[in-house]
Amino acid sequence: MTLRRLTGHMLGLGIAAVGSVQAALLSLDRGQMIVCAYGHKPSRSTFEKLVVWLLGNGFCFVSDTDVLSALDAKKCLPNRSIWLSFDDGLRDNLVSVVPVLQKYQIPATFFICPEAAETGWLWFQVARKYASLLPGSDYRLLCSMPNDQRRDIAADIMRTHHIVPGRSTMTPDEIASLARSALVSIQNHTNSHAILSCCSETESFREISTASQRILDWTGRRPIVLSYPRGESLAESATILERAGLAMAVTCEPQFVNLNGVYDRCSLPRTAFANEGSLRENICQVFGVWQPVVNRIKRTLHA
Repeated sequence: MTLRRLTGHMLGLGIAAVGSVQAALLSLDRGQMIVCAYGHKPSRSTFEKLVVWLLGNGFCFVSDTDVLSALDAKKCLPNRSIWLSFDDGLRDNLVSVVPVLQKYQIPATFFICPEAAETGWLWFQVARKYASLLPGSDYRLLCSMPNDQRRDIAADIMRTHHIVPGRSTMTPDEIASLARSALVSIQNHTNSHAILSCCSETESFREISTASQRILDWTGRRPIVLSYPRGESLAESATILERAGLAMAVTCEPQFVNLNGVYDRCSLPRTAFANEGSLRENICQVFGVWQPVVNRIKRTLHA
């Protein structure tokens, strides 16, 4: 067990010991709550252990259309309902996630970026790997730049230094094949993994609508759900989503969806699970009790 994994395991045990996980389960048992949880590229072992734990603790896996039906009050979901999704359309998911979905017959949503599927890589992967070549030597600076400027910088570095990244994303053919599974839903993550808070309304609509059209071309199904890259939406989200024919959008805010409360279907929360997190850490992550504790620890250390 790596030091990172061991630390996460011990912290997860501590969080569970003070009753935070049990309190989260009790809130789910009161009904009208949905866990929307997402990952990127968990190992098969990490993902399967989480799935087995959830099944053993009475969780019911639902699809994105089930969540939409619940939001429209057309369908009543069981207590302890959970919707799984995976961002970025990474190729590792084909060997680490899909076999687990098939083994346990559970549904999941894959949010993809068509441009990345065609090129084989996502801009931030290249920026992170070659950060020393970027202005300020910090790839995170690109996250606050206008989308066109960020893409131009990344393209210029690749051209100047003759960088040819290896493929990390699913191909269009792999996406089309995956979409034929009754367990899988292919949905929109913008065309180029654009950070919409840095885009104009026109550019945001172009990013979303282009992605939807390409996904329709590849799979025969038009997307109805958007996952905001980095979880960052914009003020005009509702208008843009309606124009693009999308019915729901999700963020990275680590909370449950409370059907009895006030919620915005243009910015539904999702909890996360770590790629290589221990089971205890990922249980805490999925129930939204991990990040508040980590944030408090960070504030204490920096005080």
